[in-house]
Amino acid sequence: MSLVKYLSQTDTIQTIVKQATGAATQLLLGVNGTVKAASIAAIFNANPRQVLVIADTQTHAEQLYFDVAALVEDVYQFPAEESVATEMAISSPELRLQRLQTLMALVTGQPMIVVTNLAGAERLLPDMATVTAARLTIRVGETYEFSEIKNTLMMMGYSPVKLVQTPGEFAQRGSIIDIYPLTANDPIRLDFFDDELDQLKHFDVTSQKSIDSLEAVTIDPATDFVVSESQYDQAKLAIETDFSDNRTRLNGADKKHATDGFALTQHVLNAHERGPELLPYMQYFFNKYIGKYI
Repeated sequence: MSLVKYLSQTDTIQTIVKQATGAATQLLLGVNGTVKAASIAAIFNANPRQVLVIADTQTHAEQLYFDVAALVEDVYQFPAEESVATEMAISSPELRLQRLQTLMALVTGQPMIVVTNLAGAERLLPDMATVTAARLTIRVGETYEFSEIKNTLMMMGYSPVKLVQTPGEFAQRGSIIDIYPLTANDPIRLDFFDDELDQLKHFDVTSQKSIDSLEAVTIDPATDFVVSESQYDQAKLAIETDFSDNRTRLNGADKKHATDGFALTQHVLNAHERGPELLPYMQYFFNKYIGKYI
């Protein structure tokens, strides 16, 4: 008999399963390591649904994720840096991709276990409808407005550049739009004839040579910071208004220091970017936590 099956038959696990209805919260104490992972797996197998497991630190959450994933197939990780300052200094594409994949999985409603740390549980996120809508599907032979594609990519967290080099970027040169999806090994080139998509290809980022042709492609967001242009404008105005109000209360060197410190944020806001510089202002953009997805 496996450890998971054995634990699922114990009075403790059966009591937890009976109590864990709807959005119930359970505190699991007195178990560690493999037994903790097996207990979580037993609870999930007894009543498959979307389950959020919260560890104290990212290190513990990552270890717990690997332990549970060895016992259950549908396990996702929602990682987050322990502090905003750390994430602003070192924005990890790998962590962004993991968070994004988890959110995209959660909106399907399928049973799964999501493991996160306390910082991840407290991270503000876009609502489910916004995440669901933040996908771009394009097909050869159909017509598109360049401005709509660019606005959609901006909403999805892609950064406009002159030449794409890394995932999460897009560039326009005449009738060509290059996009480097966060989830792809190679970027994609959209070649238009007027407003009709004439060719769609993967290409090598170094040589710029085409790799293969596509008939259609669906592009996922490049970040969990998904916000529409209208929502961005509202948040931008609120941030600027609050900063202006606070600045009027300062004098001399304090006022100059505040103005200089806000300069980078103002640049990011003016460019409508979705970069880590906006992490201290998440409350202006979002009001949901990952627990609201479940």
